[in-house]
Amino acid sequence: MSGIPNGFASQKSYIFQSVNLTYETRKRSEVKRIFRNFGMCLTKVFAGHELFTIRMVQKYCNEDLKSLKLEAVNIPDILAVDLKPAFKRLQTLNLWSVAIKDDKSIFRDLDSLVELNIMCIENFSIILENVFPKLERIMYRQFETITGSDDPSLEKILTFITRNTTMKSIDLQLICDENCWMLILQAIGNSCMGLQKLGIISSSSNYSCSADSFKSLNALKSLRTLKLLGVAFVEDIGQLVFLAQLKELFLKDCVLSRDGLAIIIRKAVNLVKLESNFVLDVRIFTRIVDIVKFRHHMLTLECNSNFYDARRTRNQMVRLNPI
Repeated sequence: MSGIPNGFASQKSYIFQSVNLTYETRKRSEVKRIFRNFGMCLTKVFAGHELFTIRMVQKYCNEDLKSLKLEAVNIPDILAVDLKPAFKRLQTLNLWSVAIKDDKSIFRDLDSLVELNIMCIENFSIILENVFPKLERIMYRQFETITGSDDPSLEKILTFITRNTTMKSIDLQLICDENCWMLILQAIGNSCMGLQKLGIISSSSNYSCSADSFKSLNALKSLRTLKLLGVAFVEDIGQLVFLAQLKELFLKDCVLSRDGLAIIIRKAVNLVKLESNFVLDVRIFTRIVDIVKFRHHMLTLECNSNFYDARRTRNQMVRLNPI
């Protein structure tokens, strides 16, 4: 049986789902009954906004529980200690707006963890201090400003990256300057040789960077997907070697030179999908078509244009999909 219970203190509603059953109740007695009878079969749990469901997880779920999401809760020390056995069995852990006190041991020896998603975590350093030997995917959102290269939080991030070298997907959202981003990208380029997917979200309104910031990614021979949001390039990035191996590229709220998109596509010879909120004009689109017309695969462009001309968009190698 696969089940997903959701608990919301504000709504007092609990939803259980399995392959053939969906059950909703507002009674805690019913929730306890379901956990008591079926908790041992649950594989995925979402517990939000209150501790009741988390206590049910700790009491009734066993080794079949592989995925846990906690949201908007303050976990006291005594409950954190009781959750350790459940945490050690997890393959996926999602923590959103969760406060966990200084008990570092709750995140130790999570040797089965494959995916970790954390956002707005109080005392997040107790997570980043650990090594997860099977970790493949991390999504990390931090909304406190990293003040510079000597900021302790940056040191925690760099240490985490260099110690968890098995990661295949990294998705980061940070508020920091170009120098801090360069240090982070260097750590990724030097440590995560198997990385296949990288997402960089800059929450800084004035974040601009040079191509040098991304040169360390040239060492990542497995990188296939790159997502950038809020990055302003101050120079041509066509010199970046790793572009040639990308299959997918996502650019949102980024700044390039006028011909920057065409330059990237010329370098990215294996690209099959490019998604952006750039507005294409006829000149750039025609140039892109000329660049890819002799390739062996089609390029899908998911972006808007300031023109519509069926004759111009009709070609065999570029598909233009408005967003």
